[in-house]
Amino acid sequence: MNKRQTKSPPLYLKIREYLLKAIQNMQAGNNRLETEEALSEKLGTSRATIREAMASLIREGYITRWQGKGNFGHPALTKLPMRIDISSDFLKLIADSGEKPQLLKLNLRNQRASQRMLRRMPEVDEMEVTAFDWIYLDSRGPVIICDVELPHAYLQTPPSLDGNEQKLSAFLEWHCRVHITYTTTWLSSTVDEAVADRFGIEQNRSMVVWEEIFYDLSDHRICFNTIYFHPDRIDLSMLLTI
Repeated sequence: MNKRQTKSPPLYLKIREYLLKAIQNMQAGNNRLETEEALSEKLGTSRATIREAMASLIREGYITRWQGKGNFGHPALTKLPMRIDISSDFLKLIADSGEKPQLLKLNLRNQRASQRMLRRMPEVDEMEVTAFDWIYLDSRGPVIICDVELPHAYLQTPPSLDGNEQKLSAFLEWHCRVHITYTTTWLSSTVDEAVADRFGIEQNRSMVVWEEIFYDLSDHRICFNTIYFHPDRIDLSMLLTI
């Protein structure tokens, strides 16, 4: 009987991991990378593969290419936790922090749009909204609470929280029969006693809140989310280029 073979990852990903580890071990002021030619000879691979690996790290900010001076690694960036400029997959962000994430979907209900939703999507005024809670947990309890609001008119199948969807975009595509293409996001802070109680923290604690709209392929606004982050256990970061 033939054993099912597992495909090896592309070579450039192995080179990427090599470069990333090298950058992690660099010191500020001594962070210039070897040339592509030297890396190609050292690792026994083509310069095209080296360039492909470097390009992926340049896109994520770990390497800066300076014309005439070379390529420079940024070890400080390898220490940044939960970079939302790379991924907004909260399950992955929690897992990358060393925790085992879980997802709960709760409290399916019909309601009027919240004031937050009306501010970002005024067209839903007077529309009935299907709402539910999309909650991310680590080993100690809830760390991200997402209040989802979806205009009932956009639903093509009755909503159910029993599905296997791990991403909200997949839930929306299934129940609304649309292709979700991007989101827009606003960050602020708030004090919310009800959310604080769900996190098990003091009611007067300030926390980061993330307002988000999902758009479909036709650029329609499909869904609005209010996302709250535990102030002690979620440490979001991002890279802003100059």
